[in-house]
Amino acid sequence: MKAPITSIAKSAVFTLLTFTILGAVSALGDPQRAAVQIENSTGRRIQYQFKWGADSKWKDFLLEKGKIMTHSKPYDPMGVPSPYINIATHGNIDGAVYKRRQLYMGFDDNPRRYYLVETNNQVDLVRR
Repeated sequence: MKAPITSIAKSAVFTLLTFTILGAVSALGDPQRAAVQIENSTGRRIQYQFKWGADSKWKDFLLEKGKIMTHSKPYDPMGVPSPYINIATHGNIDGAVYKRRQLYMGFDDNPRRYYLVETNNQVDLVRR
């Protein structure tokens, strides 16, 4: 007949198993940051707003022509809020017309890339 496993032994086995699993996950390389990259491929400066999560506050950005802006947020295994963008499609700062989009994200050195483009004096965001 086998001796019963004590609670200390059960705890030690659980702890060892937990460290082994977490070590395996870390070895796979959990990302450090969620990331979105916006490139202005228009011929002018573009105004836009960006936020992480539907309930967050918008932050204003001006992106010069030919420039790239990377937005990132620390990775959380429990979930990272979706990124959102409001693009000033036309008009000036005081009277801009915005187009809102929910974006997909990438991670670390592989951010999801988006490009601001202009067609018929209208700015839009495309993914290539």
